[in-house]
Amino acid sequence: MQGIVLDLLATLGIIRSRYSWLAVERIEEGYQNILVCIEMVFFSIYQQYAYTAAPYKAYNKSSAASDKKSK
Repeated sequence: MQGIVLDLLATLGIIRSRYSWLAVERIEEGYQNILVCIEMVFFSIYQQYAYTAAPYKAYNKSSAASDKKSK
């Protein structure tokens, strides 16, 4: 989706290169990489709530208690 939007912006001339040695494709790649990094911040926050570590913490406490009892 991002690639399509960035291609459209480049075609319309909104994204353009100010230097002859810098291709518009490279600028598009840079914008896309920045957008992916920003997305990952929000997805990482979502992942903390979607997949909590609570079930594994409860498992570790119960197994540690049973290990002490068996010794």
